[in-house]
Amino acid sequence: DALYQRRQAQRRNEAGRRLIAQQYAGVTGILKQVGESMGAGPEALPSRERELRTYAEAFGRVRTAAAWKDRRGRLHFELSGECVRRIIRNREGFLSGLSALMNVRLVGPESVHGPGGLSLLFREREPYCITVGVGTRTREGQKVSGDCIRYFTTEEGIACVLLSDGMGSGEQAREDAESTVRMAEQFLRAGISAADSVRTIGPALKLRTQGRQFVTLDVSTIDLFTGAADSVKCGAAPSFVRAVDGDGTVRVRRILSSTLPAGLEESGEMDVTQFRMGDGDALLLLSDGIVDADGSNAGWVEELLAGSMHLSARELAARIVLEGSARGAPDDMSAVVVYLTRRDS
Repeated sequence: DALYQRRQAQRRNEAGRRLIAQQYAGVTGILKQVGESMGAGPEALPSRERELRTYAEAFGRVRTAAAWKDRRGRLHFELSGECVRRIIRNREGFLSGLSALMNVRLVGPESVHGPGGLSLLFREREPYCITVGVGTRTREGQKVSGDCIRYFTTEEGIACVLLSDGMGSGEQAREDAESTVRMAEQFLRAGISAADSVRTIGPALKLRTQGRQFVTLDVSTIDLFTGAADSVKCGAAPSFVRAVDGDGTVRVRRILSSTLPAGLEESGEMDVTQFRMGDGDALLLLSDGIVDADGSNAGWVEELLAGSMHLSARELAARIVLEGSARGAPDDMSAVVVYLTRRDS
């Protein structure tokens, strides 16, 4: 009757207001980070600018020379002028000399095309790098997997690994997972923390689909300068971190999620775990096609991870998917293995 319909509409409106409030909470966190970033700003380094200009003048006339640290303390050097073309032709020699002059290992140059013409950008090299291996299997009877995987490194030296599993399987599940991952990637590349990124995505997805669709979301970030890492999960399968002690003992840590997938949780809850990785450590992300979200059947994964120090990241990811398939799981399967390695000094 009319009264019942009015009450239903009222409940929907109240639920919508709660979701909007949760989304604004995430946006508030994002705006706070943006404000702090703008407030801190880059730190100009005049003495290093003078050294940079003097060094680059050996390659031609220098129009502009800039040296600064970003908000995370990473060094940047930028040059423009007639010197640019000769530097490009002698990039390896110039890079080696500049690294020695500044007493820091640099990467580049990156070509930047701006209103003033072409300039070259050099950045401080991260002490760590990652190697990623991916293993996947599409559910039988489906042409595409409902899982979506993406990994990249931001300009600030943060390695990001994302895994999303859409509801069900097939085209619709893939589309939901891809749109979620794409949104998270945009936030992360803009320097927004994983937690604030995910806090905004969940309510937005529920509003867009009215709670009829959902995805799991697993976001891990690793600071390639310090090894500090974050895991943010919404209904995702367990992750695993493998580390080796000084005495050679292999330890495997399990990271669980107790929250609902994004699009179902009205409160925008998520699981955030902070940890640290070092040289030779490994991080493993899985979809729930391989292990259950509560980790009750994940013992074999821990044993395989601990006993596979000799395998490459790609080999280990493929091995996990094959083992999961042999155990009879019918769903899409994805495994992402990340090895952290310290670069040669």
